[in-house]
Amino acid sequence: MSGLSIRGITKEYEGKLLLRGITLDLPPGEIACLLGPSGSGKSTMLRIIAGLEQPDSGQVLWDGQDLARTPVHRRQFGFVFQDYALFPHLSVGRNVAFGVSRARLSADEIHTRVADALKAVNLPGFENRAVQELSGGEQQRVALARTLITRPRLLLLDEPLAALDRGLRSQLQEELRAVLHAAGAPALYVTHDQEEAFFLADRLYLLDQGIIHQGGEPRQLYLQPVDGKTASFFGLKNQLPGTLSNDVVHTPLGQFTGLDFSNLPANQRVDGAHVILLLRHATACSIKIEVGQGGILQGKVADCRFFPAGYQVSLECSGKIFTFILPEPISAGTETCLLVQPDDITVIAGEG
Repeated sequence: MSGLSIRGITKEYEGKLLLRGITLDLPPGEIACLLGPSGSGKSTMLRIIAGLEQPDSGQVLWDGQDLARTPVHRRQFGFVFQDYALFPHLSVGRNVAFGVSRARLSADEIHTRVADALKAVNLPGFENRAVQELSGGEQQRVALARTLITRPRLLLLDEPLAALDRGLRSQLQEELRAVLHAAGAPALYVTHDQEEAFFLADRLYLLDQGIIHQGGEPRQLYLQPVDGKTASFFGLKNQLPGTLSNDVVHTPLGQFTGLDFSNLPANQRVDGAHVILLLRHATACSIKIEVGQGGILQGKVADCRFFPAGYQVSLECSGKIFTFILPEPISAGTETCLLVQPDDITVIAGEG
């Protein structure tokens, strides 16, 4: 496969296995996000790809070639760090030019490349500005320009927006996605921020405890998580365990019918299989209503709070809390029920 391929990378630290056989692909021109909680091994994986650390086993391949014996400076990979690593005593232009300080380029060529790189990150004419005068977002762009000037064949970004406040991060995400696609090189972006990952990624890999739990298009990971742990990571906490029998899922809170089981592995679409229902949306309904498909959650409203998208209603059912966004408020303490339609239920494999 052309582009970046990772095959079976393992890495141990102080007797603890940090990376456990990581395998992933990044085709040309795509932005992939490596998403996971702190300590999951994301940054270590990035450093191994860059050549800054060596794996205990496995391969880093570029266009099918093993890079094990290729030093950092010959990999032609650009690395953008979280702390930007700018030189405070150098101007913006000289910081950017540092990226090609070892290249045999004329002064005119360097000047042109610096101007082009700053234009690409929306900082035209900033060559003579002092780094200390820049905002955090502008410093992040300078660090990116310093990488782009080298014309790398792969961009590696280690949480470059993490130090910025949420408002500025949201503003820069759109610019960053455009810049990365315009650069033409594939990019591997490390983050623990789900919103950032979904916005930036063409391809998403969920890394936790040294294992890739799931990879694919962002939509696929959110709508079709492989297990309850992956669903929880994406905030899908309305999980109801059940048992499959004759295309009906029997749960402690009642039966659910008319469901789509295509997300279940074929060997688990059998009677007696343990499954988990992910309940995404609901509508308030009369407690006496009879429905042929879907399912009803009956309980007491534990809390109701206003959110921009609607009212977040927490319903307590037999000691378990389910949370939904509804168009109208329901007072706390109200005995009610919520109807969950089949299209708003994803069936995934359970344990047991």
